[in-house]
Order: sequence, then structure tokens, then C-alpha cells
Amino acid sequence: MLLSINIVSDTLGTYGNGLALPLLRHLLPENKLKQSMGFMVAMTLMAQVVFQGIGSVIIVMLHHNYMVVGLINALTFLLSALLVKYRFGVLCVAEPQMVERKQVSMIRSLGLTLRYLYRNNFLFSVIILTFFINVFGASMSGLINVTLLSVKTMWLVNYGISVAIMNMMISIGMITGSLVTNGIVRKLPLMYLFAISLSFSGLCGISFIWHESAYLSIVLLFVMGYFIGKINPRISAIVLQSIPEKRLAAVDGLLNMVSMLGAPAGQLLFLGIANVVGIAYSWFAFSIGCFFLIVIIVLKFIKMDEPMF
Repeated sequence: MLLSINIVSDTLGTYGNGLALPLLRHLLPENKLKQSMGFMVAMTLMAQVVFQGIGSVIIVMLHHNYMVVGLINALTFLLSALLVKYRFGVLCVAEPQMVERKQVSMIRSLGLTLRYLYRNNFLFSVIILTFFINVFGASMSGLINVTLLSVKTMWLVNYGISVAIMNMMISIGMITGSLVTNGIVRKLPLMYLFAISLSFSGLCGISFIWHESAYLSIVLLFVMGYFIGKINPRISAIVLQSIPEKRLAAVDGLLNMVSMLGAPAGQLLFLGIANVVGIAYSWFAFSIGCFFLIVIIVLKFIKMDEPMF
């Protein structure tokens, strides 16, 4: 029963995120889309990092009384609902006019969205690259955990602190990248950002193969996270700006779906290599894959025209 409630809650949450996109287009100034989306991404990541720590402390303080923790969690959802209710008037004003459309099945809607994106060469390429990049990105945390279990020379105080710091560096880098909207990096095309983030991912893999300096790996993880933090708001802003309102939720849902499909594929591949062959071989395959994808981006995608706004 609890799992069913959780699935329904997550499904409605994802559906609600798609419904919110047309509202954002009406609420945010066109010339501030990238900065606004960067701020939203940064705040979301910051909340995840901060409240994961707070949640752990609360669980310990309550002596692992998960029923009370569950009630506190439910209360946060209630507070969110009250906040939406409080700002309901603003949201109603921003809501686009409803247009009667013929209802189609989910499968047909997915097919129509794929055909629509196929005609948009840039966004279709972004979706393909997002899948492959997530194949690498989603497996990093697991590989770091497995590596630190057997390589004590990379420990900072102990195993738990080392895992926490290295995983936090990626999130801190993403928060920094999302918040910092000025500078040279802001003018770099999206495909360059893909290539740069992948290059630092590959270098992270090499640093874990060498496994002589935890501080080098920490710096590389932060810089990688920084460039990833530049990518996500840029994609969101391009989708908001270039996709018609009636397709926004479907396109955003498809992007999220493709990203999530890349995660189990990467974990199965690289963690499978780590368990069957060895951790060093897994990081080697990881780094080679990153650099190979960079070559594909340079040869195939780097000169694509990016939507300007």
C-alpha cells in the first residue's frame, strides 16, 4: 500500500512539473529565462543537499522513529499545497487559454512528440546526447562508492566521510554552475558544454585509476558538476523558448524519460564490469567511453545551430 501511494505521488509530481512549464513561460521574462532556470535548478539541488543532511539528523534525533519522520514528510507536502493555494491567483493569471483538442492515447502522444522532435534537429540531437551522457553520469556515484571501499589511500578521515564529500562535490559544482550566470562560459554553445563536461568526467575516471590523490578527484568532480550545472538550465530554457505550449509538457516528459533510461543502462554496464572484471577496468571503460563520445560530438554535433534568445 505504501509503495502504491509513493508511485502515485511521484507520478503526479512529475505530471505537475510538466503542467508548470507553460506557466513559467508566462511568468518569466524572455530575456531572463536562462538565469531564472539556473536559479531554479540551483535551489532544487541546494534543497536536496541541505535537507538530506537535515533528514539524517532528524532520524537520529528521533531514535529512528520512521512513523514520525513520515508524518513530518507529509507535513512538508501540505505546506507546499498551502503555498500553491496562497499564490493561486497569480498562477491562474499566467495560465494559458485552454484549447479543445482531440484526446489521444499515451503511446500515440509519445509517437507524435518523437516525430515533432525529429523535425527539430537540434533538440533531437540533445535528447540523444542526454541519454548517453546520463549513461556515464548516473554510474559515477556507484563507481566512487565501490572504489573507495577497496582503495583506502583515497580516504579523507574514513570511508563514510570520503563518500559524502566526493558525492557532495558534484552537487556543489552543479549548484555553483547554475547560479553563476556571467562570464565566458555563459557564451559557450551547448555542444561545447557537453564536450567539456564529458572531458572532466573522463579525467575523473583516470584520477580514480591512478588513485593517488583524493584532492585531485574532488577538484575534477567539482569542475565536472560546474559544467553540468550550466547544461541543465540551458536545455530547460531552450525547451521553454522554442517549443509550442501544447507540446511543452510532452517534450519535457520525453527528455526526463530518456535521461532516466540512461541511468540503469550505465549502472548495469559499468558496475557490472567493476564486479566481474575489476574497478580499474570499469573506470578505464568509463573514461574511454567519455572521450569517444567527445569525438562524436566534435565530428557530428559541434557545428549545429543552437536556438538564440
